Amino acid sequence: MDSVLKDYDHEIIIVDDNSPDGTAEVAKKLAEQYSVKVLVRKKKNGSAILYGFTNANGDALGVIDADSFRISLLPRLKSP
Repeated sequence: MDSVLKDYDHEIIIVDDNSPDGTAEVAKKLAEQYSVKVLVRKKKNGSAILYGFTNANGDALGVIDADSFRISLLPRLKSP
């Protein structure tokens, strides 16, 4: 992740809806090594994506589904 994004000003936010699969714990461990912001919602109240967007600081926002997206493609998403 760092090698792909090192030349870009970026923010990574992981939103977890209090999932029992341990996502938040894994994300918090990543935050110890990388610049990752972890948000845990106790209840599913609206869209997790919109919740992440409202807690973001950037001008351009995007969503990545880690199950189906290769992080190496991120540089292609930059604006012209």
